[in-house]
Amino acid sequence: MLNKIYTYFHNPLKGWDPISDAYANSYSNYSKSNFDASCIEELNALCGHLIGKTLIDLGGGPGQYTLALAKYGALVTWRDVSKNYLKIVQQQAQKENLNIDFQLQYMDTATGSFDVVFNRVCFHYCINDRAFLKTIYQLLNEKGIAYLILHNKNMANLKHKNLIKRLYKYLVHCLNTYASIKIGHPPFGQYKLKKMLCRYPFSKILIEPHGNNTKVVLFK
Repeated sequence: MLNKIYTYFHNPLKGWDPISDAYANSYSNYSKSNFDASCIEELNALCGHLIGKTLIDLGGGPGQYTLALAKYGALVTWRDVSKNYLKIVQQQAQKENLNIDFQLQYMDTATGSFDVVFNRVCFHYCINDRAFLKTIYQLLNEKGIAYLILHNKNMANLKHKNLIKRLYKYLVHCLNTYASIKIGHPPFGQYKLKKMLCRYPFSKILIEPHGNNTKVVLFK
């Protein structure tokens, strides 16, 4: 509820941007140097091929994965709240002559119908976890695939050196994980993930933890 109220006063279409120009450029450079092509290759294999597939990149950020997906032949829609990220990905797409649809808005409010939903390391930035998963399910065409890389509870920094901050982070984590009360952007563990996923009739679900991240592939 608190996150939902927050969005009423922070509209990206009215000039609000949570990402500064300096940070957007810094993170763009970081993303380029830490780009993981394996997830694109795996998604391409899971789909048979990405050529001609309609795909939405939710939380596309500076667009390294958006651009890579478009190069594989997917018909890509980029969606994010940051105008500074939008400027970066638009410039690169124009430079590489890639045709990408751009949507400046919250991930949670996405609509449409897609063969593939892609969301990498930004699921926890959604307004509400359950509602966002419902959005992902509704975005998928019949037989569609959602490919998600989620920060898990190892990224929650529950062992902070400062006792007050540690207690606060633990409280926020527990409220989100066990009561679905989300304050800020806390990652969550497999307990909540499996509980949310069982609400939807996916034909197949793959969950693979890898350190601080968990890969989730959903087949509708």
